[in-house]
Amino acid sequence: MSTQSKIAALIQESFSLKAESERLLKVAKRAVEVAIEQDEAAGLAYIEANS
Repeated sequence: MSTQSKIAALIQESFSLKAESERLLKVAKRAVEVAIEQDEAAGLAYIEANS
């Protein structure tokens, strides 16, 4: 595998991981909102259902 191919693969992985981290952050924010509005168990259930 050439250096250019390795770099391209790492960049692709970087974009994928960034998108996943943004999705998980949204789930975490919403889970906190649910926990505040309802209770901690509901917030944890939201995380389990959306992770």
